[in-house]
Amino acid sequence: LIASGFGKGVAHAEKSGYNDGHELGQRKGHELGRELGIYRGRVDALIAVYDAHPQSCSDRMQKTLAALRIALAGIELRDPLDQESFDALDRARSKLRMVDAWLAGGRARPAPAAASGSRPPDLSF
Repeated sequence: LIASGFGKGVAHAEKSGYNDGHELGQRKGHELGRELGIYRGRVDALIAVYDAHPQSCSDRMQKTLAALRIALAGIELRDPLDQESFDALDRARSKLRMVDAWLAGGRARPAPAAASGSRPPDLSF
């Protein structure tokens, strides 16, 4: 009786473990595929903007975006054991953080109050 219950428990655990692993793999695969698609879309959009307005982008930014486009196109997530693809995705994340920093640094900032000719608000009590 105990051996029979043990055997059924092991069979149920194997099936349950397989199903849980399959579900987790699907979810993680979807997340990675979505992330890769977002990165590819962002890079393509930035390249299109800079192609339309080349004066708004440095040569370094253009080269970085072109290299990112090639690197992202080469990433395939078919094999979950392919560490090279995950390393390439990590490198792409780093490059995109660098691009984001460049873009944030290039945004127009409001002029200081003294330079704009108006007085700052009096915040004293």
